[in-house]
Amino acid sequence: GKSSIPSVDSISIKFLIDDIEAIRQKFKIAKLNILSHSWGSVLATHYSLAYPDRVKKLILSDPGMFSREYDEQAAALIAKRSTKEDSVERAQIMSKGTLSSRDYEELFLLSFRSSAYRKENLSKIQLKLPANFGEANNTLFTALMKDQAMNVNLYDSLSSLKFPVLIIHGEADVLPISSIERLDDQIPQSELVLFKESGHFPFVEEKALFNSTVVDFLERK
Repeated sequence: GKSSIPSVDSISIKFLIDDIEAIRQKFKIAKLNILSHSWGSVLATHYSLAYPDRVKKLILSDPGMFSREYDEQAAALIAKRSTKEDSVERAQIMSKGTLSSRDYEELFLLSFRSSAYRKENLSKIQLKLPANFGEANNTLFTALMKDQAMNVNLYDSLSSLKFPVLIIHGEADVLPISSIERLDDQIPQSELVLFKESGHFPFVEEKALFNSTVVDFLERK
């Protein structure tokens, strides 16, 4: 939360890609190993397509959907796994109007319920959002919703990735398995690993297995 909040007009997918590239240059890393999660996997893939010669290996942990065509499937899975109590709690939080960082933490944990293998595992997620999270979050998504790159179908470009890619997916996730299998089909050097006792956060629900899977992939020649 120590970074300044840029103007809405300056933020885009390219803006975020440039941030990653600036970090690579700052630390003088010839090729990056990138570990990404959820929507971060979409951003990591955008970077990989923009700078394919700067990526050594890419890990997509429960990656978000790479086109809008799976939105309805995901919404149906969320609805199926959500309860009336979830809806009531969400409404109570949203009724506050201006949300505090603590309100956002509760809202996120509530939204994660439908994506957990065991709901009690959510207590292991330690969210510590900065005081300016609400303003930063609103600025970010207001900007990104205007960016045409958000609506690009990335699946059509994945065949150009020429480095090893590890895809991790928790079977209890609400992200459609069809979108994950399509990733695996489209990426030439991909490896898909399914976590049977995880949802959207395999690094929380099956931590030891997640760590060993990632380390094995990175150490492999």
